[in-house]
Amino acid sequence: MGYVGFEAVAGDKAGAERDKFIEEALRVNKFSIVNQSKWLFSHSGMKIPSQEVFEKSFSDAIMRRIVEEGTGFGRY
Repeated sequence: MGYVGFEAVAGDKAGAERDKFIEEALRVNKFSIVNQSKWLFSHSGMKIPSQEVFEKSFSDAIMRRIVEEGTGFGRY
């Protein structure tokens, strides 16, 4: 379940994101809880991007193409 774990989608703390299928699978031991933080935090593709990464990606990959290269937004 990535960074948030089953708590985000199962149990009383889940709130609006609560998933009955996942809750039942956990209850009958179809799913196992495994701490993946060792691998998630060390694998570059799994790191949570910073605000700087979001801003740079947006400005470089999207806005620069629209403004400098003249590619129209929403065009295919």
